[in-house]
Amino acid sequence: MQFLSPWMLSGLAAVALPVIIHLLQRKRVVQIPFSTLRFLKLVQSKTARRSRIENLLLLILRCLVFALLALAATRPVVSPKAANWWGGSIPRTIVLVIDNSLSMNYRTGDHTRLDAARQQALAILDDLRAGDEVAVISANDRAQLLIAEPTVNYASARQAVQGLQPTQFRTDFGPALNAARKIVARSQKRIRHVYLFTDNQEGGWRFEPGPIFDDTWRKTGAQLTVVRTDNLEAVNAAITHVKFQSPFIVAGAVVRGSATVENFSAAELHDLLEVRVGDQRVTQRTVDVAPGSAAEVAFEFSLPVVAGDVVRGMVSIQDDHLPEDNRQFFWLAAYQPPRVVVVEGQQVGPESLHSGFFLTKAL
Repeated sequence: MQFLSPWMLSGLAAVALPVIIHLLQRKRVVQIPFSTLRFLKLVQSKTARRSRIENLLLLILRCLVFALLALAATRPVVSPKAANWWGGSIPRTIVLVIDNSLSMNYRTGDHTRLDAARQQALAILDDLRAGDEVAVISANDRAQLLIAEPTVNYASARQAVQGLQPTQFRTDFGPALNAARKIVARSQKRIRHVYLFTDNQEGGWRFEPGPIFDDTWRKTGAQLTVVRTDNLEAVNAAITHVKFQSPFIVAGAVVRGSATVENFSAAELHDLLEVRVGDQRVTQRTVDVAPGSAAEVAFEFSLPVVAGDVVRGMVSIQDDHLPEDNRQFFWLAAYQPPRVVVVEGQQVGPESLHSGFFLTKAL
């Protein structure tokens, strides 16, 4: 967790105010023995004890209110990685860089490479979630910002992609990727992803005058995915569901479950399903799915030693043209067996006569 206004943490000093007021308002009672009230001492003692507990709880609540107000003023934020860890949904900033250089005019059958690139870009637009922002850039030997500022108006983004026309210029990814880097650098607290649709001409990667993937790019945390229009028969698969036979697991026991893998493309899927618990890979299974169908892949593994009562894991396949749906996270409740220590005295004779013999056998 980070704070946008960390200097407001000084406001936590205000927590001392309820404590000071509580101490100043303490009543000092002078006790005078009086014989006729001696039977009321028990009732008075219970009332005073309850009053002290109520005052203490009231003091804690007042201190908590001041502390929460001070923390709210600091404007706390959670990083995208931390939000994903806890299962949250963070909006994304997506930049579509579409190559429309001369080589993209190459025609296979009734469609050109640029037609294939447009089709793949529109598929990503269809996969956007509420709150995602998108920008569109055309790439040749220069960068044309079709949508310069990320927008949630997906209709205008579709029009920009569909209206993209081929050019007679050479391929140079430098200007377009540099523009994409500036766009993702301006986005605040979002997941950043850049898609480059191209036939991947080798000369397009000779950046001048300087590199693109430098420290500035790495600080943005942007992920670059290159979608090759010459290899559109590659599959687009997704893990849509993960289930386990039992929601509770024990360290060292065998865990059994299954994952549903769907193949949305017209090519047959041959992939590798991987299951990880924490940072440790626990099992792998081969995946074979026919075009346009789904398959349930069963798996099992021995749970390694874990700390805590909750285990976090991930089921994934290899990245394809749309890597966002290639993994599913899961949470399982881990049972930690209680520890029992049997203490015996210094006893002699056969073990069966010791006081803890039968208790140890039962456990």
